[in-house]
Amino acid sequence: MKYHRFNNLRPAAWDLSLWAVSAVLICFLPLTASAAARPANDSVAAEFRTVKITVMDESGSPVQGAIVVPRVLVSQNDLHYWDEEAWGPLPTAESDREGGTEIRVPKRTHDQKRILTVHWSVSHQNYVAALLKSNSVQPSVACQLKTGRRIAVSAIDGQTGRRLQSDTFAVLSGHTVGEKWIQAKSGILVSDGLATSRRMLRIVHLPPGKPSRYSKAIDLSFYQQKPRIFLRDIAVHPGTRIEGKLDAQVPRPILQGIVSASVIQGKNEWYDMAEIRPDGRFVIDHLPQGEIVQLTASCENWVSSDPTFAELEDAGMQEKASRLQRSRVYPQIVRLENDVIRPVVRMEPATTCRIEVMETNGTPIEGARVRLIPYQGSFDGRSHVFGHGESTRQRLLSDAVNVTVQQRIELGIARDVRGRYTASTGSDGIAEITSLPGGPDGSPAMTSFVVTHPNYFAANSGGLGDQGSSRAALYSGRTTEVLVRMEKK
Repeated sequence: MKYHRFNNLRPAAWDLSLWAVSAVLICFLPLTASAAARPANDSVAAEFRTVKITVMDESGSPVQGAIVVPRVLVSQNDLHYWDEEAWGPLPTAESDREGGTEIRVPKRTHDQKRILTVHWSVSHQNYVAALLKSNSVQPSVACQLKTGRRIAVSAIDGQTGRRLQSDTFAVLSGHTVGEKWIQAKSGILVSDGLATSRRMLRIVHLPPGKPSRYSKAIDLSFYQQKPRIFLRDIAVHPGTRIEGKLDAQVPRPILQGIVSASVIQGKNEWYDMAEIRPDGRFVIDHLPQGEIVQLTASCENWVSSDPTFAELEDAGMQEKASRLQRSRVYPQIVRLENDVIRPVVRMEPATTCRIEVMETNGTPIEGARVRLIPYQGSFDGRSHVFGHGESTRQRLLSDAVNVTVQQRIELGIARDVRGRYTASTGSDGIAEITSLPGGPDGSPAMTSFVVTHPNYFAANSGGLGDQGSSRAALYSGRTTEVLVRMEKK
C-alpha cells in the first residue's frame, strides 16, 4: 500500500487554527496490491506498453504529486478491471516536478483480446479528481486538473454536544472519481479537492452496531466559490426507523419480496434496501428524519403502485404529478417525520412477458438469452431498473472505490436485479419472465428487452451484431407475448 501526505497546507489558507491538526494526516488510495507481481495465469506471457502521462493545472503548469492509476481497460465491446493474476499488482504512480509519470499497461486481455482504450484516474489533494482516456496508439497523454475546493468538518452529537471523533462520513451531491475524505484523530473530516458545483452536503455518523445518525442537508452555495470551507460542530441526530408492510391484498406468505428506499435532498442522495418478510413486513433502520423517502416494492406476482395525487399534495410535491407516466413505475412518498413510521405500501398485480425466439423459417431457437429492462422513475428525474437496491451505509463502511458490479453485490452495496429479469429459451424457443410492472389498458408500461445468441443475429438488425433490441407493452395482471426472429450467422 502506497501512502501520500498532505503537502503545502497552511493554516492561513483556511483561516482557522484547527487546521493544524490535519497537517499530519495521511491519505491513501484504496487499491488492491501485493508485495510482488504474480505470474500470469495464462500460457501466453502478457505483453506491455508504456504510457507517459503529464499532469497540468488550469494554467498549464506541471502538477507534482498527482496519483495516476489505470482503472478500466476497454477491449472490443468489453470492460476489464485490472487482472492482478495476469498482470501483477495494480500500478500507481506519482507525477514528478515536470508533472510527468510513466505506467506500463498490457496490450491484450488474459483471453488475448486487444485492449483499445485505457481509462485512468488522476487525483491530487488540491484538485478535482479526473478521468483520462488514452487509446492503444498513444505513447503519451496529457491531463489538466481543475483546482478544487477543500472542506473540513467537525461534528457533534446533537443530543449531548459531545465532539464525534470517529465513524463520521460526508455524503456530497454529485460524484467524482476517487473522492477521498480523511478523519483526523481529533475527529475533523477533511476532503481532497472537490468541484464547487457539488452543492449539498450531509454528515453521517455510523457507529458500529448502532443506528445511523444524520445532520441536516447543508447548502454549500452559501460559500459561493470559496476555495476553503470549515464547518464547525455540525450536529447529527437519530434518524427515522421504517417499520412498513405490504397491503393486505397480497397473499401471504410473501415470496422474493424486496423494497428500495431513496432520500434525495437537492441531489444529496441516501439509499437503502430491505428484504420483505413472508408476513409482508420490512424494516429500514434508519433514514434522515425530516426528509421525504421514496419507496418501491416488489414480490412474486405483485409490484408497488404509483403514488396518488393526494399523497404528493400531502408531501408538498403536487407539482411532481406531471412526471407520472405509465411507461415506468414511480415510488410512493412517505415523510420521515417521527422516530418510527409504519407505512403500508399499496400493491397491484404484476405482469408476465413471454418471448418466443425462432429462426426466420419458424424453427424454435434454444439457448437464446432474453433480458428485460423494466425501469422505475424517481421524482428527482433519475431512473433505475425496477427492483434496484443500494445501501449508501454499506458503501461508506466498506470504503469501496471503483469496484466491479459483482464486488458491489458481494459487499452488500447493491442488489443484483439482472437475474430477476433474465431467462434463456428452452427447446420450444420460449423464455418467460414474471413479476414485471405493467400498466392499465390504453397506457401500458413500455419495457425494453434484448435477445442475444452466439450463433444468431436479430433479423431486423441487418446482420450488424448478434442482438436484437426492442420494446414490449406490458399490461397489469396479464401476459404479453412477443415474437423475435433471428438469422444464423
